[in-house]
Amino acid sequence: MNKIEKAKEKLFKILRKEDMSGDSSEIAQFHWKRNYGVYKDLPFYESDNSYYFEESKGIIPYNERDEQYVDYLEWFKPDFDRGKLLFVPHITIFHKGAVKYVLIIVDGKDTPHSELKVMDDFFSGYWNCYQIEADDILNCENLESIDKIKAKTIVDWWGEDI
Repeated sequence: MNKIEKAKEKLFKILRKEDMSGDSSEIAQFHWKRNYGVYKDLPFYESDNSYYFEESKGIIPYNERDEQYVDYLEWFKPDFDRGKLLFVPHITIFHKGAVKYVLIIVDGKDTPHSELKVMDDFFSGYWNCYQIEADDILNCENLESIDKIKAKTIVDWWGEDI
């Protein structure tokens, strides 16, 4: 497992644990209300929407879903062609139905502008994207209790102090 994968896994586990702990979640400067969760490597296709589990095409209608679905990804019809894969963020955090945070883990190089442009076009500028160095995650002893994770702001449409 390379450095980016190790950092992604470490951060994801902590964010996911926090997300499952109650209604409101907070790790360092990132805060959200629990609903659709925290995902690692969640794919976004051209038929998807920022309200991913509510307005993306190919979702099984609410009245046709089996009560046993606990994984929201099972809400997508398995035989539905969602179109071209657009991007796969390292970590995606949902808040009140929509994507609130996209976290990208890097190792010394910035995320290519072309990748960011595809994501920005998809979200129409209404998203928060932060780039975090893998070493800043891996070298942190206790991510659960720090006040701030060093992050480069790519897009911050909520006007938060990140």
